[in-house]
Amino acid sequence: QIIRRLYPHRFSKKIEPLLKRILEGGKVGWKEWWRLMKWEKILRAHWEREVERMAREFCGLLEKENPLFVGFKLWNGDGFKGSVTFARTIKKYFPHLPVLGGGPHVDIFREYILKFYPYFDILVYGEGENTIVKLADFFSGKGRLLDIPNLIFKEGNQLITTAVEWIKDLDTLPFPVYDPEIYPVMEGKSQKIKMFVIDESRGCNNSCYFCIHPVKSGRLRLKSPERIIEEIKRLKEKFDTKIFRYAGSSTPTKVLKNIAEAIIRNNLDIEYTTFGHVRGGNSEDFKKLKESGCYAIFFGIESGSQKILDHAMNKRVSVEKIKYSLKSAKDAGIFVAGSLICPTTIDNEETMKETLELLNEVRPHS
Repeated sequence: QIIRRLYPHRFSKKIEPLLKRILEGGKVGWKEWWRLMKWEKILRAHWEREVERMAREFCGLLEKENPLFVGFKLWNGDGFKGSVTFARTIKKYFPHLPVLGGGPHVDIFREYILKFYPYFDILVYGEGENTIVKLADFFSGKGRLLDIPNLIFKEGNQLITTAVEWIKDLDTLPFPVYDPEIYPVMEGKSQKIKMFVIDESRGCNNSCYFCIHPVKSGRLRLKSPERIIEEIKRLKEKFDTKIFRYAGSSTPTKVLKNIAEAIIRNNLDIEYTTFGHVRGGNSEDFKKLKESGCYAIFFGIESGSQKILDHAMNKRVSVEKIKYSLKSAKDAGIFVAGSLICPTTIDNEETMKETLELLNEVRPHS
């Protein structure tokens, strides 16, 4: 419903023939590009008007619900712009209602969000599960903001950042709730594809130069295979689904294999996708993943040049190991997707040729 409002079908129908021609490599002149840019402006103006309307509708809900505070997940692009519009509108109609922001954008930009968007009263960085409970207590009149971890806020002219706190044991987290009372679309036979995200690991022990993940999510922590199996069983039983996606960005292949063996032992009929690291793991591990229902793995390849991997990426892996992991996953019957960062600031004709050679040799599916 939200997507239909933000990107109406009438716009899609107008743009579709032109976009199809561009994507198929057909001849496109300056008039077609001008038309595309014109439609982009029309769609952008519509998007902004619709988000303003949604924000006012949301304020009507706030009047009815009278919450202690409102929180937004701040993420890239339109998601961030939309959240800012909502926060600004809330402050206009409810100036004393605390507005909070959390999510990846806070981990990246920290206090600069408060500087440029003063509609947010408090920012939450790092992990939010324990923090949001303590914030609820605070806004109910218990405790002090200074004693709550993972916060960035202003006290007068002073900017305060409280200490970071990571959840050490992921098995202690409550099970996620997808009930229709919270997500109405989960009721009955809706068109929603019920693919659930399993938070099997968090954090990362790598130090790749291009990635903020260790800062955003801390060191690598793992849920136990037993807890993951229990979560999958609950979701399968409650929502009659068999498709899942793992959330961790760099779960070691050996850990994925341990989970796969638990899936096989419990005779779970599922399909799932995961991120994978090219370091670690052998052909037998990938066969075990396939046997357990692993449909696809997304690998960060980054480059086919050892020079780039070492000096521009700090990837700490050899080109040969990248080739081996991708080929082993493909040979096991797993759909292999790979991402590249090319060109980097130190790429040249020779290093980019090496990357192309890697792709030609390995031929990932996507």
